[in-house]
Amino acid sequence: MRVSTSELLNYVRCYRYAALDKNNRVLSARKELNHYSSGDDSVNDIDVFPYSSESVESDAKKRLKYREFKEYLDLVYGKILSTGDLAEVGEAYNYSFTQDIELYAKPDYVVKSDNKIQVYLGYRATKKRLLETRFIMKDQKKPFFYRDKSGIYRFVTKDQIGHDHKDYNQHLKKLSARHEESGRILYDAAFHLYTMRRANAAKKFTIFAALLDSDYVQTGSKPDPELVSLFDVTMLVESLQTEIETQIYRMINHIELNDDSRCQLVKEECQRGSSFECPFVPFCFAHVPENNSVFDYFQQHLGFREGPHRTDALHSTYDLVNEGIVDMLDLPISWLHRESNLMQRYCVENDYLYLNKEKIKDKLATLIYPLYFLDFESYPSMLPRYLGERPYTQSLFQFSVHVKASPDTPLDELEHHEFLSSDAADRRNELLDRLLEAIPEGDSSIVVYNMTFEDNRLKELSQLFPEKATRIDNLRERLFDLLKVLKNDYKFYLGLGYAKSEAQNYNFYHPSLSGSYSLKKVLPVFASDLYKDLKIQNGTMAYVTYMSMLQLDEEQRQVAYKDLLAYCRQDTLSMAIILDELAKMVNK
Repeated sequence: MRVSTSELLNYVRCYRYAALDKNNRVLSARKELNHYSSGDDSVNDIDVFPYSSESVESDAKKRLKYREFKEYLDLVYGKILSTGDLAEVGEAYNYSFTQDIELYAKPDYVVKSDNKIQVYLGYRATKKRLLETRFIMKDQKKPFFYRDKSGIYRFVTKDQIGHDHKDYNQHLKKLSARHEESGRILYDAAFHLYTMRRANAAKKFTIFAALLDSDYVQTGSKPDPELVSLFDVTMLVESLQTEIETQIYRMINHIELNDDSRCQLVKEECQRGSSFECPFVPFCFAHVPENNSVFDYFQQHLGFREGPHRTDALHSTYDLVNEGIVDMLDLPISWLHRESNLMQRYCVENDYLYLNKEKIKDKLATLIYPLYFLDFESYPSMLPRYLGERPYTQSLFQFSVHVKASPDTPLDELEHHEFLSSDAADRRNELLDRLLEAIPEGDSSIVVYNMTFEDNRLKELSQLFPEKATRIDNLRERLFDLLKVLKNDYKFYLGLGYAKSEAQNYNFYHPSLSGSYSLKKVLPVFASDLYKDLKIQNGTMAYVTYMSMLQLDEEQRQVAYKDLLAYCRQDTLSMAIILDELAKMVNK
């Protein structure tokens, strides 16, 4: 079995993973051979591992990320050359740890000289991941890396900070934890060092992690090697060598155990809902209801106390699930002390629509007609695409605007404006001009859903096109967040004289929301699911379709273009529908 860092990190999550992965490989092989045997007990009575579509990236998204990363590695190569070294593409290193386990490492680039090898490993993360964890030194918070005169980030050792190591050790442990993204970067670098050293013990290795510079702003037509930040992590990953070996033995133990029986679910290992989610989460959490589970309680991450006092026993959500408390209604109601949780419980128990009519009326009364319903679509590009962008900037490519002239304007008479970039050229100025045409200057409300996103995109446009900043700032001042109508707007309600407790309470809830206020969850409460027949179902599919569209032939591109327009148009129409129906409910 060939093992790289990703296999190692997965196999040590829990003892169950190894057996599930083995069984899944068996099933995959059977499917490829089109050969099934219902009497074969080699898969431990497990017939299917139901991967969810949400947990498995589409082929198109994988290809998109692969193209981005290849471009990034070209920049890493340029960065290495700027240091004066001549790099070459790294070869694969293999080391037989046991007869059955072969460790595999393949650095992105290496620089060889005499008995030394400099190893360069590229990562998708920004430098913030290694700089955000800090320790206290002389009453100041310091990162674990400093930038030297050559521009390379060097590790801060204990000898450099003086005698007080308590806070340093505590935060270094967090930085290196494999549950954190920073820890997974360091584990990968440590695994490379471990494998390469054993495959070529005569060499002395220096390990560099190449990360995106989050402070980089593109000034030309393409990103340059200054986008890359180099971190010398050699000393740090040296300290992880014993840990790597320990984890390898743990992995082997899990493989030999070959036990697929249910085990305790652990938040840090399952990583449910994160980018590092275990691929078997859908299987291991199959007993948890898809809707209205204990995970759907607001603020469930804080746990639940048996009583109102701090001294009363506190249960984490994962503890409850491991004890068989998986449904909202399984939880003893006496353990619910947050008003929002009691409201959820009542709605679920009684199939009840909760509506605070007075608070919603007060918020809706601030609307100024005509209303402009606005939605943006953007691509969170790893590499800056255009002038003024940074790594992972939400690069705008589309908008939709529906206009409702008055409260009585029927939905089928709404005016509509839209824009979608049709190629890879920088169309942001054209997008902005079309947007300013669609929404004229004034004081009427611009309705958005979760306004932080739209506000940030407008702010970025204002900085990019300062000559239009006054007009753009006028748009920002007029934003009206429909999400705050449904949830709450604490400062607004306090300003109206509501009591603190009332201002904090949510305004709207329905059992079908299952703890979520996403637009796709809210719309079916008011109307039929208008997204179900669309080829594009969410924002991720939208930007993947947009970026993939540029690679298609003309006929396919036109189909994708129409699908994108339909999706974005539905988002703004959905807001108009929700607002109309909500107004009817509160005015009954």
